[in-house]
Amino acid sequence: MLEQLFGWSEAHAPDAFEALRHEFAEFEVVGAQAPRPRVALWDAVRKVLGHDTPNYAQQVGDCVSFGAKNVIEYLACQQIALGNLESFHPVHPPYLYGCGRMVGDFQIRGDGSVGSWQAVAVKRYGTLRSDFQGVPEYSGDLARRWGAPPGPPATFIDEGDDHLVRQTAPVTTVDDAVTAIDNHYPLTIASNVGFTMEPKGGDRGFHEMRGSWSHQMCVVFYSHEPELHFGILNSWGDVHGHLVDLVTGEPWPVGMLRVRASALERILSQGDSHVYSHLDGFAPQRLTDFGTGDFL
Repeated sequence: MLEQLFGWSEAHAPDAFEALRHEFAEFEVVGAQAPRPRVALWDAVRKVLGHDTPNYAQQVGDCVSFGAKNVIEYLACQQIALGNLESFHPVHPPYLYGCGRMVGDFQIRGDGSVGSWQAVAVKRYGTLRSDFQGVPEYSGDLARRWGAPPGPPATFIDEGDDHLVRQTAPVTTVDDAVTAIDNHYPLTIASNVGFTMEPKGGDRGFHEMRGSWSHQMCVVFYSHEPELHFGILNSWGDVHGHLVDLVTGEPWPVGMLRVRASALERILSQGDSHVYSHLDGFAPQRLTDFGTGDFL
């Protein structure tokens, strides 16, 4: 049942943000150009990797970690494409999940976490690559073990400390979401807003708001054509239909939802969405070519 995959704690989110407010930067891209009509962050992913990032399904209520995992993997590909990073490594969700719950002092009984805890955890404890020596394969049981005291093994925390996310910031408006994606910064979104499982209208349709999902996902696309809309990457595998781009006709990655700006506005209004950066602050950046650098 889908309810078993929900893992965002609406009850804990407001107090978590207030307690950690001092940890966050204000999101501002100084010197940003006017947004482009359309930006698909998977363009860089496909050029760097030759394929989309693997979208395997979460098994328990660890969605907050999967939202962060997808953001960090997309961010890594943007940085490689920009010439600031060198190589790509998949991110291990149980490590993120455990570290996020550590920030929250393990106060949630059962599954679940909060976007603010996760956004602080990636700065304090960094990220762990799935292909690091000795890292177990993902499973729901592993996520629950590492999400309980004392958290992930100390050896992996030592490794994660070498790969910190440099900055995170709350995003509360659709305009800021557009600015973030236009400058190649993906963002996590957490809320109780639910959607239809498949798009209304087929592969060129929209996923409409329906029901309630206490859930975290990530945003990796926007377009103003024919109206402002966004692409949300979910963590349930290939369950949302196969979308094609309304302008180019190219296939979208699997597991995507196409949502209207009004839906994202409602999500952002709940106050637990964050943009991630591997840089100190949020510099204006546009993809023009591909180079090398250092990541993980």
